[in-house]
Amino acid sequence: MSDAGLAGLRLEAAWPRPLRQQIIVPFLLLLAFVAVLGVATLTYQATGAGLAGLDQGLVRASVQANDALATVEAGRLNDLRTLAATPSLTTAVSQHNDTALLALFAADIRAAREAHVVIRILDGQGRRLLSIPADNGRPAYGDVPAVKRVLSGAIDGRGDKDLGVVSETTGQVVYWVAPIRDTSSRVIGAVLLGASIADLAAEVGNAHAGRLFFYDVTGRPLDASVAGLGSLSPDVRQSVTSDHLMRVSATAGGHSYAVAVGDWTMRGERLGYLGVGVPADRVVDNVLRLRVVLLLVFAGTALLVLVVGGLLTRRITRPLEQLVSSIVAAGNQRGPTGPANEIGYLTSSFNRMSASLEEKTKALEATSFASIEALARAIDARDPYTYGHSARVARLSFEIAREMGLQPDELATLGRAALLHDIGKIGVEDRVLRKPGPLTKREVIAMRAHPVIGYEMLKGLQFLESSLSGIRHHHEHWDGTGYPDGLQGEDIPLAVRILTVADALDALTSDRPYRAAMSFSAAVATIEAGAGIQFDPAVIRALRSHTAALVALLTMMGKAGAMPLNLFREPAI
Repeated sequence: MSDAGLAGLRLEAAWPRPLRQQIIVPFLLLLAFVAVLGVATLTYQATGAGLAGLDQGLVRASVQANDALATVEAGRLNDLRTLAATPSLTTAVSQHNDTALLALFAADIRAAREAHVVIRILDGQGRRLLSIPADNGRPAYGDVPAVKRVLSGAIDGRGDKDLGVVSETTGQVVYWVAPIRDTSSRVIGAVLLGASIADLAAEVGNAHAGRLFFYDVTGRPLDASVAGLGSLSPDVRQSVTSDHLMRVSATAGGHSYAVAVGDWTMRGERLGYLGVGVPADRVVDNVLRLRVVLLLVFAGTALLVLVVGGLLTRRITRPLEQLVSSIVAAGNQRGPTGPANEIGYLTSSFNRMSASLEEKTKALEATSFASIEALARAIDARDPYTYGHSARVARLSFEIAREMGLQPDELATLGRAALLHDIGKIGVEDRVLRKPGPLTKREVIAMRAHPVIGYEMLKGLQFLESSLSGIRHHHEHWDGTGYPDGLQGEDIPLAVRILTVADALDALTSDRPYRAAMSFSAAVATIEAGAGIQFDPAVIRALRSHTAALVALLTMMGKAGAMPLNLFREPAI
């Protein structure tokens, strides 16, 4: 052998290192793929479960908060009636006698401080005559709408008292207002009983173990003591109705809250929005903890794959190393030989090497498919009504396809497509997959995206390329009205048309939340009604001609209750 030939073989002796990488890297890529999907799926499910419990807690807290707020309002109104009925109050107000007023309410000063309420006594023009506790607040309240209405003697269906939110120097205050009348029932002044928004939120929050956030009609927070609380977005404000709450996330005082936002209504008047919050830090922490644990598990698995993969690839590539070494040694021992003998020797050696590599490649593809199939089965298991669906569709498709004369390689392609046809449902929310009633328009759009999601997930895997059409097109209709691409007639591959019929047969003979499983006869009749519309008539004929085998197969797969015995005696068509 020439020096150039020996140099070439010595170069090729360096092959084993990149070859090992080529064997290990696909495993690592597949592991990373499954890790990302697994972490995303489990995190999403954990978050969904946590939020479901959080939503239930929010609804309870919102109901309790509104009940507590109504109780507080009733207590304030009782206190207000007592204040307005104070003996000699009419005389002191009509005389503008501040000393007499202070003497009348001297006993209320300590009680007002302990209850965190303020009392204002106004004259007929809304000017302040007395304030308990004493402060340097507003001198007059005549411009406050609620005070105006009371001083004008207005009476509505709820009586002569009113309520309003007033901006004071210390912040926003909710005032209940009652008129002061003389002996002729003429309004000569008003009594105001108020509580700051912060004190009201604390009082009601303590009653139901939640945290209250008050907003004005523009969505702006009213409690200045709550640091970091943002305004409500226009979308949230538009979505809130008297019987519809909106869940939002809020950060206040360095803590995360899930907040149920509803109308804030008192004395029949809408004052703004009331948010009832429960701490969400635990849910966030649990999700982060789960994510860290999963990442550690997958990192440990990746390390194990590297170690085990390195050992396995060393065993796999050792024969190749020995082959190249023996070629070099043989070349050195034989010396110059004829080119024909040299070529024949090399050809024979590399043919053996190629056969070994092909065998290892098939083993790798089988392992990769097994991992993806396990993921598909896990997706089926998200809903007890679809558990095992993909495996049953694969068996039914195989029986129909054999009846129609598909070749072994076509049967293998169809089997893979059937097992993976619903893998795209990993991108569909559980509440949509498990919804017992009709889907909304938005939910239908989300559900119809799963064929494309599955196709995009798997299209980079070369060994699944022939099965991708079944994953993308198993919801296409014979008449072109299906999705996602609106294929029609024989533009839909035959294997996919078979898969579509098998998919429908398993679905119709399975229990669903909204109906019981059909008998085989009823299911076939339903499918036949779609011949030439949804399904290929030729596939339906194959289905009917293979009735006995399909009934036996369905019975073996646990659907004996839906299989009338007389089906075994139906004539083939």
